[in-house]
Amino acid sequence: MDALQSLYYGLGQVAYTVAASDGKVQLEELKKLEELVNGELEKRNHSLDYTGIIFKLLHKDGASGDNAYDWAINSIKLGSHHLSPKMREDFIAVIKKVAEAYPPTTLEEQAVISQFEKDISTI
Repeated sequence: MDALQSLYYGLGQVAYTVAASDGKVQLEELKKLEELVNGELEKRNHSLDYTGIIFKLLHKDGASGDNAYDWAINSIKLGSHHLSPKMREDFIAVIKKVAEAYPPTTLEEQAVISQFEKDISTI
């Protein structure tokens, strides 16, 4: 995996953290992420495939959201030299859409989103 791919790997980890933060990953959240990933794959952004793969692996393994978040930040830091302001905005938009896929967006999900917005702005 190269540095750019590690950004998308980290995005999958954050998306999983948001989805799992309220205690259970909802099917709608998984479907929303798949929809977003597939839409980008059609635009030839093949690195985004890592996002969907890691989300599914973490879900299958029942990983802790706290661990997944820490891994995400580390993955994003590894690829930080490829992280543009537009990518930051896109990553935040993706995790918000995942959280909104199964209403209402819970306080736990909002807390992860807020933390991610702070963390990614400093990377």
